Amino acid sequence: MDHNIDANKMVAIGALLEKADSKLNARAGYQSNQLRHWFDSLMNRGTVEGGWRESCGTTDLSAKIRAEWVKVTKRLQKAGIHFVVERVKHNNGWATKCGGFWHSEIFTIPTVKESMAARTTEHFSEVQTK
Repeated sequence: MDHNIDANKMVAIGALLEKADSKLNARAGYQSNQLRHWFDSLMNRGTVEGGWRESCGTTDLSAKIRAEWVKVTKRLQKAGIHFVVERVKHNNGWATKCGGFWHSEIFTIPTVKESMAARTTEHFSEVQTK
């Protein structure tokens, strides 16, 4: 992570992730730690796609995960992490088998994505010259 963020803010975000993942894992009945995976991907790779199913009737677990992710992204923005959110268009005009429609968003931190691409290009160049 190459971000200039106050360490106390990162600790608070980590605690938020742990608490939310613990609650979501209990609801799911298995250890998923989905928020931590999304967070790690966003911070280390510069991008992550998060999806959820909106349904009629009960709220799907994926929608609950998304609701918690929104809280995390708001906390990241307050900490000074700037990212771009792109809504993905899915061609699912009909409800999924279990009912509901699939949605997703791609979160991108441009500076991380660019630096990762530069490191990959640099590494590739070094490998070719050997």
